[in-house]
Amino acid sequence: MSKIIETDVLIIGSGFAGLLAAIKLLESGARVVLACKTYLSESSTNYAQGGIAATTDGGSFKAIELHLEDTLNAGAGLVDEKIAAEIIASSWPLIQELKEYSVTFDYLADGSFSLTREGGHSTARVYHYQDITGKSISHGLIDKLKHLQSLSKDRAQLRIYENKLAYSLIMFDGTCWGAKFIANESGNQPSNASKELTTILAKHTILATGGIGQVFSRTTNPAVATGDGIGLAYEVGAELIDMEFVQFHPTALHLKKESETPAFLISEAVRGAGAILLDINHDRFMQRFHPAGELATRDIVSQAIYRVMQETHQRSVFLDLRPIGKDILEKKFPNIVHKLKDYGIEAFKEPVPVSPAAHYFMGGIKAECNGRTSIPFLYAIGECACTGLHGANRLASNSLLEAGVMALKAAQFITEQNDNRERTMPNTQVQSESMPSYNKPPDLLAVRHAMSQEVGIIRSAESLGKALTLFNDSLITNTYSVENIQAANILLLAKLITASALRREESRGSHFRADFPNMDKKFVCRQIVTREGYTWTNTADQKLSAK
Repeated sequence: MSKIIETDVLIIGSGFAGLLAAIKLLESGARVVLACKTYLSESSTNYAQGGIAATTDGGSFKAIELHLEDTLNAGAGLVDEKIAAEIIASSWPLIQELKEYSVTFDYLADGSFSLTREGGHSTARVYHYQDITGKSISHGLIDKLKHLQSLSKDRAQLRIYENKLAYSLIMFDGTCWGAKFIANESGNQPSNASKELTTILAKHTILATGGIGQVFSRTTNPAVATGDGIGLAYEVGAELIDMEFVQFHPTALHLKKESETPAFLISEAVRGAGAILLDINHDRFMQRFHPAGELATRDIVSQAIYRVMQETHQRSVFLDLRPIGKDILEKKFPNIVHKLKDYGIEAFKEPVPVSPAAHYFMGGIKAECNGRTSIPFLYAIGECACTGLHGANRLASNSLLEAGVMALKAAQFITEQNDNRERTMPNTQVQSESMPSYNKPPDLLAVRHAMSQEVGIIRSAESLGKALTLFNDSLITNTYSVENIQAANILLLAKLITASALRREESRGSHFRADFPNMDKKFVCRQIVTREGYTWTNTADQKLSAK
């Protein structure tokens, strides 16, 4: 028999967006269940090195205008300007909110914020803490959440479930009423695993499940980034958009012997501080691809590195951190310096081998700024959502900004809805469920390799068709195990990304088609929408906008 729990709000995922939404909802008096696949601290947020792009000068109009202009330029004609303006205008209040929750940032001697500049930014506007900003955010919010839990007299006010993987959303009369979970006991489930099922009925369900990096063989993302939330939303008919836009981080550490662990990311902030890119002959090359050189947007830098690797028949290029200087390296980037040393690389003495790796997903579940999706009472926030802020290419450090702002707006919207309208839980009995036997999952190594090779930085109809044939031949019939649920999500995402990439017959932002190397005006301000096996292109007047 499933264990059944009722709550006001169910949040699935414990990254920046999920944690902040939980805190704000608790402060409003809502009952909250926060469930995550592994541990509370295990998320992409925890590994984020860069920071939060935000307006300076207390949110002045000029600062907002400049930030918006940089975001529009990076997004290559697909940024929803109204959404972007709304999120950027909310960035300064977000920073102030995080300060109240004891999230640590770097400061100058005069007490002002120490800001850094990253690729695509016209000025320094990235708020950070050394090169472990994500960890500062994650740990600060977890501490705040547990403090609120300790203050609550009602033990049901906040329930935290770690090691629970959502495998199905609960739908009733076309609306979402929570989700079903299976225990994640690091691998194989026991034959009597039915007792490990948990059903959480909720008036509002928030997906904050992060990205899809594990769909690719080479990624900076942690093992939890298997696109679970996007898979859940797709299965109940939610609209997905911009699935073809996957951002590759240009400078992930490239070791001679690659492993299945995430590729260690070397923050874009080091290029903002003066690091340069070199080819195998130790010649600087970025200037021949873009006037901004190493500070061009990530799509341009990744494509440049890819082309240089092809030209020189090498599997990597080099990132030289020595121009930064030892003192600044040790002060601002201690985590990077120490991690490289663990791999036997002295950042002060030698250039670092790097190559692009799948990093951030611009596409996802179609959502408004407050997280509302096309399914009533189902919300998506953070990387699993797509508001239109990033367009075809995310501006560096706009991701944590979007996650935080969406969390605040979703919590506010849900609080206002509960003030005005109470929902009555559906009068349905959750039946006893037994776990069926399941088939062997697809060859994920082959699927992930095909995504990196055929659906990576440079694509074509030939490569995409080759990948899609492989994916369509990979079948899963039963997915009631942690291993198979994640495998099903990876396979589904691989198919959806590839199908959308085939449909966009142009090159724009992070999506580059060798057979269509130029932008096509007919795709300006148009999104490719996916729902229940169908894919179509929005006309301009259908484009998601702020409401």
